[in-house]
Amino acid sequence: MQTIWNLNDNDRLIIFFSGWGMDYRATEHLSYDGWDVCTCYDYSDLDTDDLDS
Repeated sequence: MQTIWNLNDNDRLIIFFSGWGMDYRATEHLSYDGWDVCTCYDYSDLDTDDLDS
């Protein structure tokens, strides 16, 4: 699984799981005051090493 993070040092997080045929561009335009956004896509490999920290 691939993840793209739009972090702005907020306390709240929106996690968006893209569907079939979608990639990170589906949410790259999102910007919400007070919220960070994580987009998950490409489920060909479900390894999530970048979520361990």
